[in-house]
Amino acid sequence: MPYVKATERVGTTVNGFKILDSKRENGRTYLYIICPYCEEKKWMRVEDVTSGRCVSCGCYNAKYNLKKGKDLTNCEFGRLKAIEATEQRDNINGSVVWKCECSCGNIAYVSASNLIKKAVRSCGCFAAETSSNNGKIAGKNVAENFCVEGTNVKNLTAKIPKNNTSGIKGVTWDSARNKWRAQICFKGRNYHLGRFSEKKEAIAARNEAEKNIFGDFLAWYSETYPEK
Repeated sequence: MPYVKATERVGTTVNGFKILDSKRENGRTYLYIICPYCEEKKWMRVEDVTSGRCVSCGCYNAKYNLKKGKDLTNCEFGRLKAIEATEQRDNINGSVVWKCECSCGNIAYVSASNLIKKAVRSCGCFAAETSSNNGKIAGKNVAENFCVEGTNVKNLTAKIPKNNTSGIKGVTWDSARNKWRAQICFKGRNYHLGRFSEKKEAIAARNEAEKNIFGDFLAWYSETYPEK
């Protein structure tokens, strides 16, 4: 069908809607119409009027306002199989929400538009599996390239986390006891160094532990594995 400008539709009737005016707002085109059911005058998006998708301005019960969409029964979309249409509608585009069964056995409710455009392909299990697999790959990479005798060297040389309130790695505020806590982890073992009233005392304990526990480990690692 040939393209018709919104301004050229003013004064005509399209799918039962009498069009009185048109406008552009926030990057969208709207038509000022008279509803064929309630005869109220309202602004509606041009695509809702011209596509034939809507039969009223919204007054004719949300359950019946949108025409029945494509039958997706038993159609498969990735891991999802559409079982039956529900009375629910997508809040954004009014698309019919379908009850779907995922290949993992879970039930998911997905709008027809998201199924058709492949925006949703599972109940969420695929994303969870992908995240888990990526985590395993990352963990394997760390274990193979940065772990020596149970110690992740990257952790020893990593920057201080943004949520660290002390400014010193291994020194944190224990709000339950209103004291500074010092600790250090090395070769898979966590060492509790104590709680202190003064932050400088906790920092001193941490620095002393680094000398005694880390020793020359980092220097030895750099010499032994210079390529890493």
